[in-house]
Amino acid sequence: MSINLKLIRNSFLFVLLAIASCFTDYDVNTADTKANINGLKRHCKVQISNDISKVYYYADEFGADVIYQLSFKCDQPTIDKIIHSLSLKVAPSEFNGLDPRDDLGWWNSKSLNNRSHWVHIVQNAYYKELWYSKKDNIAFYIEYSL
Repeated sequence: MSINLKLIRNSFLFVLLAIASCFTDYDVNTADTKANINGLKRHCKVQISNDISKVYYYADEFGADVIYQLSFKCDQPTIDKIIHSLSLKVAPSEFNGLDPRDDLGWWNSKSLNNRSHWVHIVQNAYYKELWYSKKDNIAFYIEYSL
């Protein structure tokens, strides 16, 4: 292989590695991984306490719009801290946000039924939504841009 082809190949590989390292690390199918817990801390602005478990995380950062989805189990005081730290408000009944990806083992089309719902909107471009039920102590969180 000529020096020019090696240089091009190595440059291409370097660019691919650089791009790949810019995306969020997570494990969509395994709960409580270090990357998933870090995602929860980063997005929900909460310290991880003993009541938090079953943390699942998904990120789609390709393109101009991003989407992050999390599911986790916690007690009401942790939800209250998240609501406060993210400045969430009770979602208006007419609010209709982005449909989340619902083909995940931990988030399906019925996941959000019968849950309290909060939202924070930044200039009609960036959205944060949280759902929670005291019955099972499971929260669902989605953050996205449009």
